[in-house]
This record gives sequence, C-alpha cells and structure tokens, in this order.
Amino acid sequence: MNEEKRKSEAESRLRQYLSERHLRCTPERLAILGVVMDARGPFTPADLLTELSGRDFRLSQATVYNTLKLLEAASVVRHRPSSGGVETYECASRVDEHLTLVCSRCGRTRELRDAELTKLLKL
Repeated sequence: MNEEKRKSEAESRLRQYLSERHLRCTPERLAILGVVMDARGPFTPADLLTELSGRDFRLSQATVYNTLKLLEAASVVRHRPSSGGVETYECASRVDEHLTLVCSRCGRTRELRDAELTKLLKL
C-alpha cells in the first residue's frame, strides 16, 4: 500500500470514529495523526510531544495521551508490549510488516522482518 493511501485511510478511519461519537476533529488530533503515520517504527507519547513541539499550537501531555487512546480505539495505532513500563505504540497499518517478539523473562523486545523469520524457522 502506498504512503498517501495509507495516510488517507487512517484519517478517514479517525474522522468516522470521531463523527460516530460526536467528537471534534481538531487540528491537534490531525497533527498527532500525521506524526503517527510518518513514524517508521515504535514510538512513545514523549516522542510525539518532541516531534510536535515546534508547531504553531501547544500540546499538553494529556492531549497526546488522550489522542493516542482515540487513535487506538479507531484502530489507527496499536499498543505494543513494553519493557520498562514505558507506553509504546506503533502505526496499525505497519504491524503486518514485522513481528514483535517479547521475552517472557526479561520483557525485552525484538523486531523480526519476514526474511529474518524465514531464516529462523529453517534452523
């Protein structure tokens, strides 16, 4: 799927979710969505705040967390298993591009792409 189509579908999904619940589609929510869709890997709310800090409007930590909850409910982002108690998310449309392995003992995570998985399965 090309990038523009992926972004457009995510925005449509968010707008529909907000509309069905009579919530506003604010510039802040769209800005957060834009950063989320540009993310190439997992991100934290702090990453989003840092990325958005130079924009023309002010975002609070609460706005970022609340918007992430909305994006998760709208199936735009997914909450990832985290190590160390840090909330981590990833773009839902990129989830199929890799697997995330989580160690049941220490909680460390490792990303696997299809080529790596194939190699590991052959061992």
